[in-house]
Amino acid sequence: MTARDPKGDFHHLGHVTWNLDYDFQFTWRNGNPRVYKNNSRFSAGQFTSGAPADGKLQSLLNHPSPPHANESVRRALKSAVLGGKPNRSDNGQRIFNNLPPDFYS
Repeated sequence: MTARDPKGDFHHLGHVTWNLDYDFQFTWRNGNPRVYKNNSRFSAGQFTSGAPADGKLQSLLNHPSPPHANESVRRALKSAVLGGKPNRSDNGQRIFNNLPPDFYS
């Protein structure tokens, strides 16, 4: 999680180490692929304050260069400012269990 102040400086607030493995097996039915088995996995560690210590990321974190977001983020920001349908419909239904209870207060 990174914030950018009005002067344009970045402040690394915290991070989460995570792993995502896609592992699918497919079969073909009537010329179309179908998922036969999905062994995909996702795991995430605990939220840690500050920037990650991984040396491979230090150059990127210390000297970020554009683009700083993708098109999905740009659309979300435009929708937030100009109004429109929310990007997510489950807002308020899921609680992130790795955040402290007073995170949003």
